Amino acid sequence: MNTDKKIEKNQEESTGLNPVQKIVMPPSNVGREDQAVRWAINNFEKWHNVTDVPPKHCGYYYEILKCIEDAARIGFGVAHDQKLKDILKHIKRAV
Repeated sequence: MNTDKKIEKNQEESTGLNPVQKIVMPPSNVGREDQAVRWAINNFEKWHNVTDVPPKHCGYYYEILKCIEDAARIGFGVAHDQKLKDILKHIKRAV
């Protein structure tokens, strides 16, 4: 038995409650979230190559990239009927 399953089993036995469910995407959606994020970032890069606003490699540039990534993950999750609370937890763990 793998350690995560042992921990979950011990939590269930000690508290009598089910552990928090992890976000599990159906096999057909595996990798598609990352694909959606890459698509969004590529579109930003195309726009940025034309305007160069903000300048590349400054704090604002990286902040915008992170916002676009989070927005793409939220949009993907909502489109696939995930609860916003679970999506935000998933985003916070990725940081």
